[in-house]
Amino acid sequence: ALLRAALGGGQAPRAVAFACRVVAPKVAQLHRAGLVFRDLYWNHLFAMDLDAADITFLDVERVFRPWWRRHRWIVKDLAGLLSSAPPNVSRTMELRFLRAYLGPGWRGDIRRLARDVVRKAARIRAHVPRYG
Repeated sequence: ALLRAALGGGQAPRAVAFACRVVAPKVAQLHRAGLVFRDLYWNHLFAMDLDAADITFLDVERVFRPWWRRHRWIVKDLAGLLSSAPPNVSRTMELRFLRAYLGPGWRGDIRRLARDVVRKAARIRAHVPRYG
């Protein structure tokens, strides 16, 4: 709700800065610890305001440590965030978040990760709710 209100209220630069400064490093820290959230959406994160220095994860019983196919679960977490972002989030904002998530020391194929995340986000958005 905080992100949606900020983006709708003309505070997009502050919202993106908050997501890159606080959320992306926290999600990266979770993944570096070998944990994934399973279905990470923006409504699973809580912060008092855009000046907060930290976030709280909600619904944490979803967190687990995958023993195999770790890339798949990381992509699913990042795609969940991407698919649950308000519709007025631009591609530039998404890429800034991904760059902040990766950090300066990331060693890997950024194009593959970005492609996988965008594809998975499109599949998540296309889901039809089971129970209306």
